Amino acid sequence: MHRAFGGDRPAPPAEGYVSISLTAPEASQRLLRECATSRMVHVTRLLAIEGIDVNVKDARGRPALVVAATHGVDAVVTALIEAGAEIDATSPDGTSAAFASAAEGHADALKALVSAACDVDKARNDGQTPTYAAAGAGHGEALDLLLEAGCEVMGVDSLNNYYDVGLK
Repeated sequence: MHRAFGGDRPAPPAEGYVSISLTAPEASQRLLRECATSRMVHVTRLLAIEGIDVNVKDARGRPALVVAATHGVDAVVTALIEAGAEIDATSPDGTSAAFASAAEGHADALKALVSAACDVDKARNDGQTPTYAAAGAGHGEALDLLLEAGCEVMGVDSLNNYYDVGLK
């Protein structure tokens, strides 16, 4: 049943489209994970409307938002944020969506996360911050976004060593 079409009656499939059942949670969650790695933003929004958990995790324990940020799919990052995805959710190693987009240099995805008030200083389990990742990988645009958002330029790694991202 499709809520946008009156609740109790099934939505008629549009010509050229296939009707899918979202009653099997694992099927719809798998589809959401697939959307996070592609540009299927309209499907992502539909799944959110249908009540699919937008914080679903993949087999490696990464939330859909982290997966989308890792792949730089900024439209899906935005759709997930708008659907209520937990902005600072992390994978098992502590990687947040902000860290992933900064480390990979996906400035548009990072911009969406910063606009949604993500924690720009949220460190991974090893102590590395998004700023450290962006600076270390030479992603200037991502680093500029983080600095404009007021991130810290000093940090402590997992061995309690202090580091400076090299900014003066």
